Amino acid sequence: MYAHEYQNNGQQLLVVMEKGDSDLNNVLKSFMESEEKRSLDPHLVRFYWQQMLKSVDEIHAKGVVHSDLKPVNFILVAGKLKLIDFGIANAIQANNTSVFKESQIGTINYMAPEALQNRSDIRGKTVIKYNCKADVWSLGCILYTLVYGRTPFHHLNHLFQKASAILDPNHQINYPPIDDHLLLDCIQVCDTICLFTDSMTTTRSVLALLVLTNIFLSAPGI
Repeated sequence: MYAHEYQNNGQQLLVVMEKGDSDLNNVLKSFMESEEKRSLDPHLVRFYWQQMLKSVDEIHAKGVVHSDLKPVNFILVAGKLKLIDFGIANAIQANNTSVFKESQIGTINYMAPEALQNRSDIRGKTVIKYNCKADVWSLGCILYTLVYGRTPFHHLNHLFQKASAILDPNHQINYPPIDDHLLLDCIQVCDTICLFTDSMTTTRSVLALLVLTNIFLSAPGI
């Protein structure tokens, strides 16, 4: 943010912010739609992945759940990724460990199982309840997209099929072979953290992903 100003007796806030050069979704499309129809360079995948993890870790440290992580919400500013669109984000309130929504909201290709499940609160009202782990699921879907140019559930055309696969703990995600074997190992190990259906027992966390990614990036030849 460069500057801000209140107008109309404090009723309106004007903010001057950085102008993004492009969003990550357009970067992916430019590679996939090129004559070679190639995916992102593995070094770019690693670079963007690290920057995404750091930006999401930053908001989680402040107790904020973004709720709509996807490539289009990461923009490039002078070569660096920045996270935008906090329209449906929520801060976890004091004495709570989760946020509550009255309806399912988000982009289904990147939505965690718990963001699709209705629950009842103590008043008997139907709510959607989840926490920062839902963002970590979304990160796993984005990493898969960076490597393969599509989401893990892209091949399922019908909404019901897609939601059923996301909710199914036995659903197997396909990882086609790629030339960079270390990157393939990295995505598979990271996704075992991200794309684990039971959010109550899993250790889905950005910190775990940062540690794992740093281990892979410190391997010989990287």
